[in-house]
Amino acid sequence: MTNLETNPQTTGHLEGSIQIDTGKTEILSNLNQLESQLQNLSSELSTTSSQHSELVKRLSDELTNNIRDLKKETLNKLREQESILTTIRKTLAKLDSRQGKQAKREEEILRTTKELQDQFVFEERVLPGVQEIIKVRDDVVGQLTDMEQNNQRHIFLQALDTALLKTLKKFGVEEVNSSDDGKFDPEIQEVTTKETTLEARQDKKVVEILKPGYTWKEKLIRPQKVKIAEFKGGKNE
Repeated sequence: MTNLETNPQTTGHLEGSIQIDTGKTEILSNLNQLESQLQNLSSELSTTSSQHSELVKRLSDELTNNIRDLKKETLNKLREQESILTTIRKTLAKLDSRQGKQAKREEEILRTTKELQDQFVFEERVLPGVQEIIKVRDDVVGQLTDMEQNNQRHIFLQALDTALLKTLKKFGVEEVNSSDDGKFDPEIQEVTTKETTLEARQDKKVVEILKPGYTWKEKLIRPQKVKIAEFKGGKNE
């Protein structure tokens, strides 16, 4: 008889304790009793008459055969129950695997839903204010570019620019960083003006960053506005 008990302990995982009654205890108990009887009979065999000794020997032989049969039955039952146990283990493993995949799908759905909710809130409620801050910073950065350093107005505008950038960062907005080699990157930059270069190696290189670009959670809010060099013949070096 097979007794399967499933006792779930944790959410999202199938855990069971399997109890299989192989009948081994009962059979071994019978074997022990028969062995005890054989011992008693063997003891009596040495003290009884020849008439009784033949009877005792016959009974002893019968019991020996019974023990042999019971051992064979025990092995067969154990093999049968082991086969059942293996099947149950495989079934539970498949169920656990399915539950694991389902849990991963649920986590992915929740993560995607959270990302969409965050994006909706940002675009609908935060982005308009962020764009206004960016416009103000564009004006401040423009004035800083055209102004001599170390005068009172320059110091004030520099402090204001720092404050505006910190405010943007509080909303998760980061300034775009251009590549170290100065090469134009269409993924994060936008060409607003060009200047001619006579050197081929300077072609498509960023000459000047006119306005900073911004991202939010690696999504581009505004590309970096740049001036690039354009090769139109000359030194081909």
